[in-house]
Amino acid sequence: MVDTKMIKIYVDTNVYLDYLKNRSNKFGKPLGEDAWRVFARVLNGKFQLVVSSFVLEELYRQIEPTESALLFEIMKENVIPAIYSSEEKMRAKTLNPDHWQDALHAIIANREKVDYLVTQNFVDYIPYSALVNTVRPKEI
Repeated sequence: MVDTKMIKIYVDTNVYLDYLKNRSNKFGKPLGEDAWRVFARVLNGKFQLVVSSFVLEELYRQIEPTESALLFEIMKENVIPAIYSSEEKMRAKTLNPDHWQDALHAIIANREKVDYLVTQNFVDYIPYSALVNTVRPKEI
């Protein structure tokens, strides 16, 4: 029998911004295309996307909610909302007091039992490799 389990992913805020702002890396390579390929696979039912309230908080500090409304609307059938707790935030601050945000993303992704956390900031997640498998958008 073929395993038809859908891959469950958690996408770091930077990947949303890469797509929505059509950002490029320091060498001028566009990052939005790789980000869009990830979101297109959510849209096409290849991935389930966990969207945490923390991702939305970070995202909406940098863009207006209307700028991402269409993206979330077209993917809504394959989106799983996830709200973080104050206990998870405290745990993240214990794991990494100076840069607790990535720790919180890893904690939420682990709780939601995602297959992959998708990020451009791969190195930042090395300390949390016991919690989550991390890949870049172009690798998934």
